[in-house]
Parts: sequence; C-alpha cells; structure tokens
Amino acid sequence: MHLAAVSCGRPNYQGIRDIKKPMDQTLTMIKSASLFAHNPLHIHIFTENDMISMFQTEIDAWPARVRSRVTYSIRPIDYERYLPPTLITQWKKWYKPCGSFRLLLPMVLKDVTDAAIYSDSDVIFIKPIDELWAQLKEMDERQVAAISPTAGHPL
Repeated sequence: MHLAAVSCGRPNYQGIRDIKKPMDQTLTMIKSASLFAHNPLHIHIFTENDMISMFQTEIDAWPARVRSRVTYSIRPIDYERYLPPTLITQWKKWYKPCGSFRLLLPMVLKDVTDAAIYSDSDVIFIKPIDELWAQLKEMDERQVAAISPTAGHPL
C-alpha cells in the first residue's frame, strides 16, 4: 500500500511562514493511517527542503513495532522537474503553497507504484487504510481517481 502526502509551510495570520501546523497535521494523518494499517504501508512525503529533516526525525522516533511495517520516503517538492517554466508560477497559485503539487503525483510516482492514495493533511483515518486500498485496487487502468464519503457529505 502507498500513501502520499504533500506538506509545506504557509503564512499564518501575521504573514509569517508557519511550518509547525502543516507538519503536525501531516504527521497526525500519517500516524492514523499507520496505526490502523494491517498490511505493510509505504508513505511518500513531498515537502520543502527545510522540512525534510524534521519529518525524518519525527518518523524515525516511532516505535520499532510500527516502523517494522511502515516505510517512508521524503522528497523535495520540485515543480521544475515536471512542469515547463511558463506554468510553474501559475500552478503554485492554484492552491495553498505547494498544494497543486499533488496533481503531479501520477507523474512523480509512476516509476515507484501504479497506485497510491493521496490524502490531505487534515484527514484522520479511523479505519484501516487497507479497506480504501482494496477499493482502489478494484479500479482498472482507465480510472485514475477515487473518492470516499466524509462526515456530513455522503456520496
């Protein structure tokens, strides 16, 4: 199973770049997925260069019993590698800082896996991610996205 997350600092109400809140949210999301996962899980984290070592330190401090079934990779967000220079500025404005990078994940992960679950950082898994993974694996090569119901928003 593969879980992908994108996490970047963002300006707070004073206009100062805040990395604590997005990092804490992302860590909570991946911890919840890891906690309930029954099968091995690989987490792909895409973040800004100055946040990479902080994510590594946090995840490496997890208990050995969790780390034995959860692996991870952390890569810098690199729009330049996947987009022509004329589009980069426009793409960066679409969502919160670096949020549009998630739209590039099919290209970024194509040599790693044929399927991955992307989750926003404000999601908390309350069931095994294995159940969502099973639904994803039922999709064919023509289907590229899946959606699950959220609280208050039934499908």
